[in-house]
Amino acid sequence: MTVFDLRPVTPFDGEVIAALHRLGFEGRPEFGEMWGPDAVSQILSMPGTSGFLAHSGETPSGFIMLREAADEAEILSLAIATEHRRRGMARSLLSAALEDLSTRAGRRLFLEVSEENLAALALYEAGGFLRVGRREAYYRGSNGRRVAALVLERRL
Repeated sequence: MTVFDLRPVTPFDGEVIAALHRLGFEGRPEFGEMWGPDAVSQILSMPGTSGFLAHSGETPSGFIMLREAADEAEILSLAIATEHRRRGMARSLLSAALEDLSTRAGRRLFLEVSEENLAALALYEAGGFLRVGRREAYYRGSNGRRVAALVLERRL
């Protein structure tokens, strides 16, 4: 397993997170729309938004972004640069987010994930998430067809 460091995200991380989002989802339109640096910075500036940035040495390698409202939270995005995958980074980011959320009043954490994103589904199901909904034709899938988003929930 590769050694990496995690730190909380800030609104100044917009450019880095946008680049990681692009790297994490490039060539995979079914897994999410690309976010630009301004959009990410704006999201990170909103009340209730938090997350973590992972570094492998000096290289930003992955992130998780969340938003809280009332007693619920949502994972907005989690992405790992291709060359840093399968090293436990996504699991560590998810664990850090869950631990951070447990210190606040939240009761439930939600996310949406493409039904075709099998690696993400395995990560979230191993992390205690359950399927609670389905949004048909939500993402643009392979060959231009539409695929469902699965709505997952985890009690905090």
